[in-house]
Amino acid sequence: MVAQRARITGDILRRRDVLLFRSAFDPALAPGAVAEELRLAALGDAGAALRLAHQASDGRGQPRRQLGWSQYASLLGSEQAAYALALHYRRESQPLLAAQFESRALALGFVPLPSLDHTRK
Repeated sequence: MVAQRARITGDILRRRDVLLFRSAFDPALAPGAVAEELRLAALGDAGAALRLAHQASDGRGQPRRQLGWSQYASLLGSEQAAYALALHYRRESQPLLAAQFESRALALGFVPLPSLDHTRK
C-alpha cells in the first residue's frame, strides 16, 4: 500500500508540468510540524500537499513552490487546489490552463459559488 502511494507520488513528480521537485520534500529544510506534513504529502495525502501550498504562500517570495504544491495537491485529488489553480491561471491570462484546472476541480466535486452577471438591473 505504501509502495503504491509512493509510486503515484513519483509518477506525479516526473511530470514536466508540475513545478515541484524532490528537494521540496527534504525534511532537513523544514521545521518539526512541517516535516510531518512533508511525510504525509510524500505518501500521497492531498490535504497535506494543500496545507504546504498555503504555507508556501505566506509572503516569503516562493510563488513557484506554492504553485508546485498546488499542482501536486490537484493531481492527488484536491478539488480546492485545482480550483485555486484555475483562478491563478485566469489572473495570469492563461485561459487554456485555467479551463483545464477548472474542469478538473468540477470533476473532483468542487461546487463554485454562482457568479454575478454583468448586466445592470
